[in-house]
Amino acid sequence: MSKEKQTVNGDVGNVVSGDVTIHNYSADILPSAQQPISLLQKRDLHRLMDELVDLGESKRELWMTIHTKLNTKTVNEMTAADYHGAGEILQRYAQ
Repeated sequence: MSKEKQTVNGDVGNVVSGDVTIHNYSADILPSAQQPISLLQKRDLHRLMDELVDLGESKRELWMTIHTKLNTKTVNEMTAADYHGAGEILQRYAQ
């Protein structure tokens, strides 16, 4: 059961400002532009990268293209939003 968000001391129909306590709870949800890339996302990018390397692409050139277009230097600098951009770049190479 969830915690009370509001408590009232006294009759509900006859409330004064001192009798009401309001609790505002919110989770710190970062937009994907700020969330760091997850381990699963990193693994997925590496898997896509390995598939392209098996098809003859240069791993170094692929990473350079991704980092240049996303304005990052390493995969650890990438955000969750960057993951989607990197995936799209790799998909274009796969076609």
